[in-house]
Amino acid sequence: VCISVADGENYVEDFTLAAGMSLVAPAATVVGTITLESDTACYLDKHYPATNSDDTVIKNGGTGYAHYICNILDTRGTGGALTGCTGIRNATSGSVIFARIGVLFVCASGIGLQDNGTDFGHIHFQAADLYLAGNDAVGIRGQSASTNFIGYIDHILEIGTPTNTRGI
Repeated sequence: VCISVADGENYVEDFTLAAGMSLVAPAATVVGTITLESDTACYLDKHYPATNSDDTVIKNGGTGYAHYICNILDTRGTGGALTGCTGIRNATSGSVIFARIGVLFVCASGIGLQDNGTDFGHIHFQAADLYLAGNDAVGIRGQSASTNFIGYIDHILEIGTPTNTRGI
């Protein structure tokens, strides 16, 4: 199943892309959590969490792959004040996320990319810029020694004057 969204509207909702589904919305903005199951794909312009401590994208269920492409993923929320949010989290052991992000903003006490798998879970990623945009922001965090991150980021930068940030 492929869902195509041609408009550039804002969609405020949480939703799950079930196994085999794709969402193609290259001009749309989503505010909420997107849950990706196995063999899914999601392509957006902008993506924000809705409330504090939300996962913006979570790979949950199945050991297959998921693709996520977004021009701007901003865990600070639309108002720029959210805290504790994760940009992309792989929550399933043996699962893979392929992520391509233009700009990733990490909020205060937030995490940009996180792999919680304990058995060969990993994230392949490409990002132009990763901005640590709040105190205690972490760019990339693994759960265990078997967590793998494969990819590159052009720049990891602090914006503003945050304290205690960590790139990886």
